[in-house]
Amino acid sequence: MKSFSFYSIHQIKLTVNQVIKHILLYLILPVLLIGCDLQTITPHTSPEVKETSTTTLFVATPTNKPTSTPSSSPTLTGTPTQAATRTPTPAPTLPPEEVKAWIEEMLMTNGGCELPCWWGIEPGKTTFTEAIRHFNPYASKISSREQDAETSAGIYFFTNTEGIGLSRFIYIGFHVHNGIIEKIRVMGIQDLNEYKLPNILEKFEIPTEIYVWAYSPLAVSGDQIQPLRVDLFYPDRGILIIYSAEGETKGDVTQGCIDNGPSYFLWNSMLDLSFTQAMQEAGFQLDLPPLPVEQALGMSPEMFYQRYKGDNKAVCIETPANIWQWWVTPTP
Repeated sequence: MKSFSFYSIHQIKLTVNQVIKHILLYLILPVLLIGCDLQTITPHTSPEVKETSTTTLFVATPTNKPTSTPSSSPTLTGTPTQAATRTPTPAPTLPPEEVKAWIEEMLMTNGGCELPCWWGIEPGKTTFTEAIRHFNPYASKISSREQDAETSAGIYFFTNTEGIGLSRFIYIGFHVHNGIIEKIRVMGIQDLNEYKLPNILEKFEIPTEIYVWAYSPLAVSGDQIQPLRVDLFYPDRGILIIYSAEGETKGDVTQGCIDNGPSYFLWNSMLDLSFTQAMQEAGFQLDLPPLPVEQALGMSPEMFYQRYKGDNKAVCIETPANIWQWWVTPTP
């Protein structure tokens, strides 16, 4: 589904730092507007959704890996068994304290499963109906849109953030194919050690690929604040983890420390997604594509892993500023 940004500074006089913050917001929250054009489901009531028996899973039939930027995802094929339409039983409204306790439990236990599973929802296995039943008692808002065999859904949790490591909301987005959740997007995790980059590296070990994004947002030279991003890609696991931060360019070096919680794009690992495909489906525009860690930081994924894994180490990086000057035409 195509993502839209309503970033604008029309008729508003902003300082440079304000512009940067708007651009940073655009980079790390590209899919929050998924609910703008979707059908909204009132929390604690259950939508009518199509459920497919979980005994038959849909398996990707991967095409050859693209040599250029792909325009679509691999084709899913399969034959569902006994498709049925059901309306889940409406759930009661829960007090805020109970909702908060449930969110805390999910953040600590992930619903008893490992990525790419998220809060008990496993890509390639969990049905959309099961997910709605699971989240409906606790969600602040559920939005969905269905077209043919495809469904897109967004689940929002607005909660008191004090003490539980959340921003003002947490967002979980689903892409559903023939009733089965195939892809998950997650945003809003902050300040929890379990989700910080060193601990993710310790848990999942060396990423297959690592990318860095540090393009200067303004076509000017000199010292300035700018967004930074580090992307960890585990295609065999179906995991893309995206860390964003506010960096700074001083002279010929761009630097910054990655200390925020990540956003996730998770998928059925039987799907053969490239990094570019995963980023596009996560809602990121790639007009200015990230660079491999070898080019951006002068180290391999294994070297990055060895330097930053575990022990809550500060992940502070430096990269040459001149490779991020998108307005400069390279000399042949």
